Amino acid sequence: MRKVKQLLKENWIPIVAGILLTKWAVDYAYRMRGYDAIGSEWLVLPFAIFIFNWVNDTGAYCTGMLFGKHKLFERISPKKSWEGSIGGSVFCIISSFILAHFFPFMSTGVWIGLALTVVIFGTWGDLTESLLKRRLGIKDSGNILPGHGGMLDRFDSAILAIPAAVVYLYVVSLF
Repeated sequence: MRKVKQLLKENWIPIVAGILLTKWAVDYAYRMRGYDAIGSEWLVLPFAIFIFNWVNDTGAYCTGMLFGKHKLFERISPKKSWEGSIGGSVFCIISSFILAHFFPFMSTGVWIGLALTVVIFGTWGDLTESLLKRRLGIKDSGNILPGHGGMLDRFDSAILAIPAAVVYLYVVSLF
């Protein structure tokens, strides 16, 4: 218990930042329901954001394992590579074509833009969470999901990807 109190005392800023970022992502996901350009089909968009996140993570992992030679940010996350990041992006673009085919309420270009927005900000969210864990000196953010690094590791990409996707969709709907 003493160690937890010391950890909280020394690292209260990253902990509060994590809580605020999570609240921010949930607020923006809620605002997505007000995306007027598509009517009731907004229900597809939260699932699409998570699909893009999962496709990006899986594609980046597989491509990085096969071809990864150049580290993305070795100090923050030593296993991530530029090749993996590019591979994840390519898989997301492919999945955006599939979603555009089945859900044509947005153009293929808007779907691709949404996928790339999720890739960029999802990777940024993942790296931010890795930096927080390094700063706190912990390997996993929890043990609820053994072997997965904790709950925060499952949703770290979404923390920044959801708000960025909502802003992207609002901007696109203006034009």
